[in-house]
Amino acid sequence: VPAWLCVLAGIGQLAYMTLDNADGKQARKTGSSSPLGLLFDHGCDAMNTFVSGLSLFTVLQLGNTGWSLFGYLIAFVTFFMATWEEYYIEALNLPCFNGANEGLVGVSLLYFFSAMVGTQFWNQHFIGIATKYWVVVGFAIVAILTIKQNYETVREKTQEKFVEARSKLSVLIYLGVTMFIVWALSPTDVISRHARAFIYFIGFSFSKLVGILQATHCAHEEYDPYRKSILISCTVVNFHTILAYATGKGILLSEDAVIVLAALFAFGAHCHFAYNIIEQFTRVLNIRVFKIGSDESQLRKSDSAATDDDLERQNISS
Repeated sequence: VPAWLCVLAGIGQLAYMTLDNADGKQARKTGSSSPLGLLFDHGCDAMNTFVSGLSLFTVLQLGNTGWSLFGYLIAFVTFFMATWEEYYIEALNLPCFNGANEGLVGVSLLYFFSAMVGTQFWNQHFIGIATKYWVVVGFAIVAILTIKQNYETVREKTQEKFVEARSKLSVLIYLGVTMFIVWALSPTDVISRHARAFIYFIGFSFSKLVGILQATHCAHEEYDPYRKSILISCTVVNFHTILAYATGKGILLSEDAVIVLAALFAFGAHCHFAYNIIEQFTRVLNIRVFKIGSDESQLRKSDSAATDDDLERQNISS
């Protein structure tokens, strides 16, 4: 990877982190804060999980291998568990050192370091193991500790309803199982040729799952993770891979075609979800998208929201 591209990736990562932390403050300042803003924020974060992950794994020289899939699995499970915890405790509690802040700074520094020493540095061995694998193992250790904390927090919060809360993770687990089936059983090792397309397929499915979780959180509704688009597409990919493993070749379509079509389908399903959920939120809340109004009604709404916030703070203090 060229040094200039590593620098650009590092700058982009820092810009994303800064804007991600500033958008809420800007929304409150302009009186445009809304549940849709929260949903949109987390929706972009979910997509960034696999987009930034692809850049990171490329710089680390992991290539089209199971290590890239494992690294991505770490990223999206960690993100989903934090969102799952937020749904049940109605607050996003990040530890002192977390991926959204220190983690992103660390990734940016890794990009800048790679620009200085060259990305081939990560192929050098340390105690007999390539450095890039040590980095992934380090990510995994931090992720396990974070996921354990999320799990314990939700169990304490839900108590006797924890079994039901835990069942909401089933589709997330199914996405992980799909990754394992394709990686382990593909007779033609399709991951070696189309790891990026496969990660797009899982990534957009994951983003839709997070979006649904956030939408139900904002609307105070029961979270239903069983979405037809995700379950059907994953089942088709799994079924095709298992049949190909049993027969030694793809059925009707090649494995390459199935993975690429699955990625396109997941992208389309995610766009369909995003458009419809934004349309519903704007209609119900009577707000606009990507536009801060200056008309009297918008100003009155902002003043009313500020007054309500003041009253709420007074009630809390009293």
